[in-house]
Amino acid sequence: MSTYNIVSQLEAHTSPIRNILGTSGCPGLSIGAFHSGSIVHTQHFGCKDIESEPLETPDDDTVYYIASVSKIIAVCALGTLIQEGILGWDVPIREYLSEFRKRNDDLGQKTTLRDLAANITGLSPAVTFGMHMYGERVLPKTEFARLIAHMEPVSPFRSGFMYAAWNYVLIQAITERVTGEDFGTMVDRKILKPLGMKRSTFETPLSTNIMSAHGTLNNGSCHRISINKTNKFDSETGLSAVMGGKSTMREMLLIFSSLLAAYVHQRDNAVDTTPNSPFVQLRTIFSPHVAVPPSDIQAQAYCLGIYRSQLPAVLSRASMNYAFLKTSSLPIFGNSDTHIAGTEVFHHTGNHPGFYASMFLAPASQTGVICLTNATPLVDPTDFAAQMWLATLLSPRPHTVSTHMHMPDFENMAKQVARANIGAFERVARYLESKKSDIRPSLPLEKYEGVYTNTVGNLRYKVSMAEEIDGDGDAEGLLFAPLDTKLTRYELKPWDGDTFYWRADRDEEVVGKAMFPAPFVGVHLVRFAVRDGRVESLMWQHCPASKKPEVLRRRTVMAKLA
Repeated sequence: MSTYNIVSQLEAHTSPIRNILGTSGCPGLSIGAFHSGSIVHTQHFGCKDIESEPLETPDDDTVYYIASVSKIIAVCALGTLIQEGILGWDVPIREYLSEFRKRNDDLGQKTTLRDLAANITGLSPAVTFGMHMYGERVLPKTEFARLIAHMEPVSPFRSGFMYAAWNYVLIQAITERVTGEDFGTMVDRKILKPLGMKRSTFETPLSTNIMSAHGTLNNGSCHRISINKTNKFDSETGLSAVMGGKSTMREMLLIFSSLLAAYVHQRDNAVDTTPNSPFVQLRTIFSPHVAVPPSDIQAQAYCLGIYRSQLPAVLSRASMNYAFLKTSSLPIFGNSDTHIAGTEVFHHTGNHPGFYASMFLAPASQTGVICLTNATPLVDPTDFAAQMWLATLLSPRPHTVSTHMHMPDFENMAKQVARANIGAFERVARYLESKKSDIRPSLPLEKYEGVYTNTVGNLRYKVSMAEEIDGDGDAEGLLFAPLDTKLTRYELKPWDGDTFYWRADRDEEVVGKAMFPAPFVGVHLVRFAVRDGRVESLMWQHCPASKKPEVLRRRTVMAKLA
């Protein structure tokens, strides 16, 4: 099979990818592939910054934030420390983090690095307490371990898969505490530099050839958002292992082709190292550790920092597209294609405000596809575009149209996802408005003012009187904000007695505030507990997966803060 034939077949998807990109509202996109271990093609669409003059198209060396696609690289760096005997997969983390030694449940007594990397601790998937509006952080990273050590899990320990950023926050905390080295510096020294990478980093990128972060409004228009000025997702933030990677298309293809080659070598030779490769412990890292519902562990699983699926399978499982498509509409990759039945594909999708990324790896043919974009979109174009290329590369003879794999209608699916995304917020907004009652707050609004803290006392929120809410001239409301932040504030209006709400508005959350969008009713409600004419606490279900809201107790009245 000639490179020319592969390239021509990949470029046959140009028009559908452009259409999906248009539906998503993203300004730019880069996609690239390697096959039989060699880079075969890259393609770039749109622009790096919607506000630049003139508009510039990304290229192979343009830096993107790769969000949770970082996790597998982070785990591979962790693997080098385990290979050296500095850390252990199955050593309880209480041996590394003293904050967990006072906790007597399974989470405190038994949790290991393996549990963290496999996402089976039962910790909350929400990152609300890690960052709020504009990526603004609530706590310094030195407080994260103490915060997490007092968290209530949202599912039983080791009972199943629960994707949670907090697990990887702890991985960073452990490696930094044991080695005394910043996580990003360690990744650079252990993985990136040995591979010859010059633009990839888990710290602040130095290149001026970089994508700007954007958000897409419901009408499909795109606007630049302020996120990376307040949060570089570097070692200093404590979020580097979670979503801190930045890289280019050229270097992503080199990293993942090298990773896949090392994995195949170690698997086939039953070893944990590969000559002239920084990647180690890959049999452990790529081993299925927990089933991803609703599949069994053989059909679809989470390994350590990466998903594994056996075809045919829903490869969109890690993408926002999965959440917004009905089960009957989900694309089943390889369905009716008997020649690839049983083929394993490793994959991950990542997102944080302003960026989305997808990665798919097929070891049997040493094939990989990477796709990156620079917006919080209406639909994840990286997921669908990458699957289109992957389908072409896994066809038995890509140059022969009659042998192409069955291709789902990704363009139509993209429109479905976009409608469902907008509709999810509209339903929450309608619910909040329709259930709003005439029951007034039981106390004058100034009585709700004060500082509310978590049980540890390191997380503090201020409630104060609002002069005006939503610019509508209505002065009846409260401001709810982390005490030590400058940009984040939730504008609360009375909803039902002592329950207040902040508006569900996707445009405002994605573009106006550069947030992780939250189309969930509970996230938008703040309930105050009043007893004997005094506010004792507030309750906020910031994590949709949690069975009960977080309780923040009132500690100080505003007068005492002066």
